[in-house]
Amino acid sequence: MYGSPRAIRAFVADFGAWAPLIFIGLQALQVVLSPIPGEATGVLGGYLFGTWLGLLYSTIGLTFGSALAFGLARWLGLRLVRRIIPTAAYERLSIVARPQGTAVALILFAIPGFPKDYLSYLLGLTPISWGSFLLVSTLGLIPGTWLLSAQGGAAGNNQYGFLLVLVALAVAVAILSWFYRRRLGECVPRPSGHALQNFPTADE
Repeated sequence: MYGSPRAIRAFVADFGAWAPLIFIGLQALQVVLSPIPGEATGVLGGYLFGTWLGLLYSTIGLTFGSALAFGLARWLGLRLVRRIIPTAAYERLSIVARPQGTAVALILFAIPGFPKDYLSYLLGLTPISWGSFLLVSTLGLIPGTWLLSAQGGAAGNNQYGFLLVLVALAVAVAILSWFYRRRLGECVPRPSGHALQNFPTADE
């Protein structure tokens, strides 16, 4: 029954005005708890609501989820973050605690497939302000979110030629992101163990 695009959209339409709120909540949840890959929900938004509404709803949900992860880390401190983020990822992402960390965070948020949930939690341990975090996370997420929403919108409208172009573009962006992510890691020195210990905790 739910194997065709028309059936799936009809199912979501049954929620009426609640459908966008349910989707926004799903996007926020996948940042905080990661029950499903963010790429899948991004495509789903475009498929269900169209490219631009999918982008809008995804951006709202992702921003809310990122802010929630950031706030939890700032409230509960290092102990929570170390439980959530594997040690290797924690040490690698700790470059955002350095003076140039805000600019680095903007680049990392823009990289497709990058663990932005981990990044949001870790940034909660740094001195970055709420305003700067919301600006960086929202702006950084928009390009990749648009690309996912456009793929879903093309699939929902049976525009398979355009969909193939978008998929090819996504693959090209992923390859370039992988290349420049390595360059970024080489250009920004890793902090020492002492620097990691200086992250603010909930008690500071």
